[in-house]
Amino acid sequence: MLQEKIQEIELREARKLAKKERTALKDELIFDLLPKAFTFSRKYYAYIDTQNGWIVVDCSSAKVAEDLLSLLRKCLGSLPAVPINTVNKPSLVMTEWLNQQTLPGDIQLEDECELRSVEENAASVRCKRHELIVPEIKNHLDSGKVVIKLALNWADRLSFVLDEQLAVKRLRYLDLIQEQSDGINAETEAEQFDADFAIMTAEFSGFIARLTELFGGLQAV
Repeated sequence: MLQEKIQEIELREARKLAKKERTALKDELIFDLLPKAFTFSRKYYAYIDTQNGWIVVDCSSAKVAEDLLSLLRKCLGSLPAVPINTVNKPSLVMTEWLNQQTLPGDIQLEDECELRSVEENAASVRCKRHELIVPEIKNHLDSGKVVIKLALNWADRLSFVLDEQLAVKRLRYLDLIQEQSDGINAETEAEQFDADFAIMTAEFSGFIARLTELFGGLQAV
């Protein structure tokens, strides 16, 4: 809008505006437009596990998680947090699980996966609500594709989709956990939130420890 305003005045008066005039025009526009500007806000939940050294952010985007951490750094002064990084690559481990059909005892396959070629064309295949132990999937794996997303179940407690960055998506608490929440006689929404939060964080503490163990443990930073 500033540029349009400058061009309009310069054409009308047949002269170039001085720097001082441009600055004054800019200040005037900001003063006029600022009250009309919209403010957008979004809410994301996160918690800090001080005992185990984790920051868990409830969002599906790595960028949003990093934005939240950047805001925390501004508030705290510093925050030496880095993304989770395991010794073994998640895509290779998940590919082996699906290819060899041998999973750890507390991990079960569900009905969704995404495979991607390691070649330049990066062809991909997505399966949803589909049996995964079938010849079609095996053929894709034999042709060189690797698993970049896989729907899993942990100990009949959590259902989730795990991606190649070890991000947990579409997390769902199963009956064993849901029953704990349903059995709480909370009198207010705040009490129910506190109770659910306590159950969730306790469950996640064991889940994250097991998840990193499945992929060879954490890489040294």
